[in-house]
Amino acid sequence: MIVQDRLELSVRLVIECLQTLGANYEPVNWQREGSTARASVSSKKDGTQIDIIGVSIEQDKKCMVSLFNSDDDRSLGQAMFRYDEDLGISQDMSLPLEYESYRSSIKNDELIHVLRRIGDKLRFEVPAELKEVETEQVMQRGSTSLARDTSQGDVRPFKRPPDMPGFEDEYQIHEERTQPVHIPGPESGYGDTDLYPTGQKYPNLADPTTQMPPVRPGHPQGGMTFDPLRDQAKRQEEEEGKLRGPGWIPGAKYDDPYGHPSFGNSGTGSSGFGFGGFI
Repeated sequence: MIVQDRLELSVRLVIECLQTLGANYEPVNWQREGSTARASVSSKKDGTQIDIIGVSIEQDKKCMVSLFNSDDDRSLGQAMFRYDEDLGISQDMSLPLEYESYRSSIKNDELIHVLRRIGDKLRFEVPAELKEVETEQVMQRGSTSLARDTSQGDVRPFKRPPDMPGFEDEYQIHEERTQPVHIPGPESGYGDTDLYPTGQKYPNLADPTTQMPPVRPGHPQGGMTFDPLRDQAKRQEEEEGKLRGPGWIPGAKYDDPYGHPSFGNSGTGSSGFGFGGFI
């Protein structure tokens, strides 16, 4: 059988793929109309006939192949095939040619690979013998490749570097990589006061006027909080207390019972509001 171009060669390869299914399909019809190639195969076993239609999608690049049941026009499969990648039909192939000469020009494992690709795309049940043949060839190629790699030299066993840490201590936090150096530690209590925002480790909460407890030996004081105006405000309050009269109560305001205005915060006057007495 002579095939004129890549489209007809693709349809003929689909026919051969059907013939490997074990139903004894034989070509009974072949037609070519423009960019469409039609063929039919019939089974000698049960009389089933399948119509094959190949349509060129991109010239010399790919085609669409559809299969139908001749009795009820039921679709049996459809797939897109690229001539180079899927069917192994190279661009430099000389066409037209005799299909039998094409089969004799390619290797058997290459043909099996193409037929398997056709069966996978059309979702055929690929015969077990094709699977076994290709699997055996793949294993042989893998064995040859492995033998070639090992023949280049002996396989050296893995040697663990002397400084590689073990799994239990990946970051070597349990080991000392160098000789330990004796560094004197901080004095007792150093930095403890930094943990308290007031800067005092032993504050006297019962006495709100106590700013800082006496420094104990061995416990230096410090802290994160430092108010440079605290001592100045305390001294100012003490100076103002000396100017106030006797009987002055901290936080109290004095209102002259006779309504005389008083300015400042001395004990002899007030802000001038209200009538009589302390408020």
